[in-house]
Amino acid sequence: FSHDKVQEAAYELIPSDLRDSFRGQIGGMLLKHLDGDALEDSLFEVVTLRNCAVDELSEGERLELAELNLRAGMKACENAAFDNAVVYFKAGRELLGEDGWTTSPKLMLELCSEEANACFVASQLDDMKTLLDIVLSREDISVEDKFLCYEVKIAAHQAAAEFSEAIDTAVYVRRLLGFKSPLNKPASVLTLIKGYIKTSRLVKNKTPEELANLPELTDRRIALGIKLIQAMATAASQSQPTLLPLCSFANVNASVKYGISESSAEGFAGHGFVSCAFGNFKSGQEMAKTAEILLEKPGMARQKSKCIYIIESMIHQWTEPLQGTIRPLLEGYQAGLESGDLESAGWNRELCFLLYLQNA
Repeated sequence: FSHDKVQEAAYELIPSDLRDSFRGQIGGMLLKHLDGDALEDSLFEVVTLRNCAVDELSEGERLELAELNLRAGMKACENAAFDNAVVYFKAGRELLGEDGWTTSPKLMLELCSEEANACFVASQLDDMKTLLDIVLSREDISVEDKFLCYEVKIAAHQAAAEFSEAIDTAVYVRRLLGFKSPLNKPASVLTLIKGYIKTSRLVKNKTPEELANLPELTDRRIALGIKLIQAMATAASQSQPTLLPLCSFANVNASVKYGISESSAEGFAGHGFVSCAFGNFKSGQEMAKTAEILLEKPGMARQKSKCIYIIESMIHQWTEPLQGTIRPLLEGYQAGLESGDLESAGWNRELCFLLYLQNA
């Protein structure tokens, strides 16, 4: 109807106990006649309407709608509408029911894992913990398939300032994946020096371009192990600073040995910072350049804000005028907002503001 009042009047003619069924039928008609881009453009409306009458659906229709709820939830997350995403993921789980772990285990796992992540971002922490317990307690799911839930658990520890617990969880999961990890305790000066010398030798005589253009990492298990090292580094910056260099060394070693991953830029930037701390400013600049080249590659957007902060505040500051770092820091701030890395965005903004006041 062209007029909303006419639409309201027509809707009021439908008995109240039939309205949900009516909505579900409209959703079913739209689902039947829309496809491709048209369905994607109206995905939220179609799924919301279809969810109104789930009791009338056949088993096959319930499975199809559960998959559509997963798609709608993922799309809502992309739009940063995490509260809405939780609604879609939960509806998908309820459509599958408890038997979903038997009839559609992959879909059930995706719905639970993505809902746990959305609950974390939306600060629905009790629901998040329930979902994490459900997934992580299942022995029929591999560590790799549980990984998103472990990531959420680590992030939740960090958000609650439980940094030691975050490191312990990352170490535990790395061991499950078959990797050794730095221990959650202060590292000795000798250990740091040995790690620095070993890693420096590994990248010696390689230009930033050569390092940045190493083959891509294709082994998922190794990539997940490196992501855990990255999570450890984030938590260690707050509770165990001597672990930070060891995490950077492990990241760089894995990148050179196995290939470039989405975590590599942060590893090279971190090694550049350690090089500057040891007084090797030339090596620090080369590692910064490697990280900058990597950040221009596809799939690196999530790392951009944090890497820019490391490069500008811990590497370039030794050899370049501080005024020259303001523009990159603003770029890092914007990159953090766009990627959802609000913590790194805040670091860039704070340092940029301090430099601006100093130059004012």
